[in-house]
Amino acid sequence: MRAKRASRRAAALLCAAALLVNLISTAWAASAFLRVGSASAAPGETRSVYVSGSNLESLAGVQGIVSYDDTALELTGAAMVGAFSALGTVNTETAGQVSFNGACLDGISGSQSILRLDFRVRPDAAAGEYLLDILIENAYNTGLVTVSLSGASGVFTVTEPQSTTKTLYFYSGSSVSTLHKGEQVSITARTYGSQGLAAGKLEFRYDAALFTCVAAEPLAALSGAVKSLDTSRAGYVSAAFASKEEIPGGELLRLTLEAVADVDADTSVTFAASELYDTALAAMNGVGFTQALTLRKAEVTPETPALRVTMPAAARTDETITAVAVLDRGSGLAAADFCISYDTALLTCTGVKVNAGTESVDSVYIETNPHTDGGQVKFTFICEKGFADGAELVTMTFQPKKEGAVTLTPTVTTSAVGADRRPIALDMCAASCEVKDPFFTVIFRNENGEVLSQQSVRYRTAATPPEAAKAPDEAHHYELAGWGGDYSSITADAEFTARYTAIPHTEVVDKAVEPTCTKTGLTEGKHCSVCGEVLVEQEIVPAKGHTEVIDAAVEPTCTKTGLTEGKHCSVCSAVLVEQEVVPAKGHTEVIDAAVEPTCTKTGLTEGKHCSVCGEVLVEQEVVPALGFTVSGSVAGVTDNAMVTLLKDGVVAARGDVRADGGFLLSGLRIGAGTYTLRVDGGGCVAWEMPVALSDDSGSANVACLLLRIGDVNGDGAEDALQCTLDLQTLYDYLALRQVPGSFCDSADAARNELLVRYFLRLADVNEDGQVDILDYQRLYLLARNG
Repeated sequence: MRAKRASRRAAALLCAAALLVNLISTAWAASAFLRVGSASAAPGETRSVYVSGSNLESLAGVQGIVSYDDTALELTGAAMVGAFSALGTVNTETAGQVSFNGACLDGISGSQSILRLDFRVRPDAAAGEYLLDILIENAYNTGLVTVSLSGASGVFTVTEPQSTTKTLYFYSGSSVSTLHKGEQVSITARTYGSQGLAAGKLEFRYDAALFTCVAAEPLAALSGAVKSLDTSRAGYVSAAFASKEEIPGGELLRLTLEAVADVDADTSVTFAASELYDTALAAMNGVGFTQALTLRKAEVTPETPALRVTMPAAARTDETITAVAVLDRGSGLAAADFCISYDTALLTCTGVKVNAGTESVDSVYIETNPHTDGGQVKFTFICEKGFADGAELVTMTFQPKKEGAVTLTPTVTTSAVGADRRPIALDMCAASCEVKDPFFTVIFRNENGEVLSQQSVRYRTAATPPEAAKAPDEAHHYELAGWGGDYSSITADAEFTARYTAIPHTEVVDKAVEPTCTKTGLTEGKHCSVCGEVLVEQEIVPAKGHTEVIDAAVEPTCTKTGLTEGKHCSVCSAVLVEQEVVPAKGHTEVIDAAVEPTCTKTGLTEGKHCSVCGEVLVEQEVVPALGFTVSGSVAGVTDNAMVTLLKDGVVAARGDVRADGGFLLSGLRIGAGTYTLRVDGGGCVAWEMPVALSDDSGSANVACLLLRIGDVNGDGAEDALQCTLDLQTLYDYLALRQVPGSFCDSADAARNELLVRYFLRLADVNEDGQVDILDYQRLYLLARNG
């Protein structure tokens, strides 16, 4: 037997050696490489450079070094990106070098970025080209096979210092870099600072044969700006914006695309910014970006045999779990090292054995690793001819530690090979089990066998004892001493019986109670101060009886009843002859007249009172003042407009303007007098006019005008700032001092004066307090630049 096992071990080692030689000889496509990107910047500027892979095939790990000239470039940041961001590390301690090491369990293929380097050009750097060199130290695929991966260097060009024209750089943010038909990608344009940006045009371009635009939306940085979005053309999206205030740095525009072609293709989405101006209307340069994207055809996964782990779907923490590693029929497996992982916080492996039915088959050899306390069960499988039949390989037993969802996950620690010593694919199928604590019945009984509590208690948790007591006797009372067992950790059905300790009574005297006229008294007695048991019972002493006194009669009034003569006891005050009620005489009714309310004063309803005693019979109720009503209409801008009534700068009433331009402030509880009516709207010049309210009128109806600054022709158009009619109207006023007819066509001279003042506020486009050629120049620039 020992000789047979030795021969099997030797066969296993030969298989493993053949497998290793075969795997090491496997080579990647010669065209696979990592490339360092190139960039250009002037002294003091910062750029990001990406290390990207091309023609990759299941790359799972890579280690290398990027070298740069630290006399010209300062490294300000470095990080693994994309699929390598979770398991990647970067070392920048050596000047002029960035060492990187990344891993990805699922591997990456095609073209993807793996490393980002942020450089700042030193202020004293000379103009010229500086090499960004890359050295690949190690690379391997998802089968842990070493692959050949070449490196391509990049160039960082330091340019001459830039002119005084400000340049704004835009950066991309992408949700994915590789996608299939039907999948979506979001690309965000952002800036890390705005340098006073106030207006401009943003453009996305993409391949309409590969993508369709699902959504395009302005983001937080443009929330305060006037903006328009154009998505009408395939392959092109643009957004124009303008703001009086500086646009903050951050996210400006997001484009969401959906892949519509099932092809393998490398493509890109370009972003450009043009016609940029700052808050001083100075032109700015904009540098956009290109976002690389990769399309892949939908992959069809071939059916492959599997190594499966089987176990019960549910188990109890007080029972052992048995799991079996099973090989699918027709796998052709000849040799492999397997590992089955488990969570040591939930399970303890109590045993591993090879199934006799499998090991007895000719040329099959299985050896297990006896060390199973680290969360892994390892075993080596060898079958010289390649296994064609399904088989149960290894049986494992586990003891659960606590409740939880436990999973046994199989993996291949060295690639599996068939009888021809070539690698084969095996699915690793895990098994899961929901482990629950069992519940046990626990009964608590009193000393006489009476059931006090019956509980269902979770495994290894404590039962809760009920309240228990024993009645006292003549000499003793009793205290609970325990339950005759440990109920702090229940592992089976159990019963517990109360145990008591006898304690002698503590005697206390109960004082005698003297009797009264109607109540009996008590003699002296005794009881126990601890349990309350009566030791000497108190006897009843009879009551003494009443001493009679006469209660005088009481005459009635309008509202109060009187009383007949009665009698009571002078000792205890008990009623001996009850006094009877004499009815009240009743009121003499008088009507109190109603008072009508006015706009500012309250009124009263009709009431009644008694003329004899003055008591109120029907109370007069206050009738609220009618209040004032202010209504009217707003011409011009009505969207989101609000009307406010003020008295000496203090708000007296407020309401919204309806979509049709009307408004109504009714039931206003305010004093009579002259108020200021103010109408406001977003981006509009407020309209203000006096409104007089008095008790005589009770209401006021006014006509108001609300326009945006620069809308000097008074047409109320949304695009007033771009309208040439406004420019013509303002020109006429500056040249001829001619106010438009729409602001002075009222028969009311006071209203015409109000309209003219409003026109002058609309015409003060630069808001410096006067209307002059500077306002015309400002209006012209706003109309030209949007």
